[in-house]
Amino acid sequence: MFVVGMLVGGFCAILFGTLDKCPPGTPFIIVCFACRCIEALGLSAFITAGFAIISNEFPNHVATVFALLETADGIGLMAGPAMGGALYELGGFGLPFFVIGSLILATGVSMLLFLPQPQNRHEERKVSIFSLLKSPMIWFTGQAIVVASIGILFLDPTLSKHLQQFDLSTAVIGLIFVISPGLYGLTSPIWGYISDSKKLRGSLIFLGNLMCGIAFLFIGPSPYLPFLPDELWVIIVGLVIVGIFISLAVVPTMNCLLIGATELGFEDNLDTYGVIAGLFNSIFCLGSFTGPMLGGILIEELGFRYGATVISGIYFFVMFSCGSYFLYRFLSERSTKPGILSVHYESIKSADDDANNLTEDSPVV
Repeated sequence: MFVVGMLVGGFCAILFGTLDKCPPGTPFIIVCFACRCIEALGLSAFITAGFAIISNEFPNHVATVFALLETADGIGLMAGPAMGGALYELGGFGLPFFVIGSLILATGVSMLLFLPQPQNRHEERKVSIFSLLKSPMIWFTGQAIVVASIGILFLDPTLSKHLQQFDLSTAVIGLIFVISPGLYGLTSPIWGYISDSKKLRGSLIFLGNLMCGIAFLFIGPSPYLPFLPDELWVIIVGLVIVGIFISLAVVPTMNCLLIGATELGFEDNLDTYGVIAGLFNSIFCLGSFTGPMLGGILIEELGFRYGATVISGIYFFVMFSCGSYFLYRFLSERSTKPGILSVHYESIKSADDDANNLTEDSPVV
């Protein structure tokens, strides 16, 4: 699935570079949509399989390796536009697609040699996929994933227009757009390591949504905070906070989804990792679809400052919702475990009972 997905994606990328030769009008639109849809199928297959493979290879460090994948994704998002623009200037419309598509194809072929062979791929699933909907962990974690994706994609169609008031050059606006994904890529491995080593998940998701909610109050800046001036440095501070803390709301979620699945009876194998990887990508893409659309509506109806405030409110809602659930879960698990004093008392009481049962003929203990 991983290799075939890459091959399909690479081939479609190369094919897209030839579409400038297609007749204009309706034929061009139809072929473009068809090519992109097939490419999306291939890329979703390889991304989902990639998450599953990496989780299966490092089951005790899921958050760490997932964070490294997110770092690689952030690097690609930063390098892609610059690389595409340079190749376009060098060779026209087709060259960026030919180069990137060829690199994807070469990577897919090389994966045939380097990918490890799965050990448990023939195990049958004992639990239905739809049973995942019974898990509160899945639902609350899904909230965090959707909102994190909405926040990231909200800025794409809206921020550049908002920055025009500062009379910035295109290059400076491009650098501002790099702030959040750049910091996201740098900080993701750190938060992933902390999540795995300290077994922290709910508290990190809570903190991530809290800080992102605060960040969007700065990005507006929110009209409800009149002490924040409508200046460029305030927006940059908000983007820095988003870049540092958005990964907190995303990186621990993969582990949370796996925990929710195993609690429902899913086996700890490649099949389960594949199901969870597909679920994560579906939820994230739901937010990616909703974010730009919601951003456009909010900006048209309310303006950027109020729109950013609404996004901030959504983050605060998820912070409260997920925080309440994880706190309830923590207290429930703690209440089911006997305290140290009660265990100590039971051990002493057991020893006393054994001593009282000794007879005169018993050996001295």
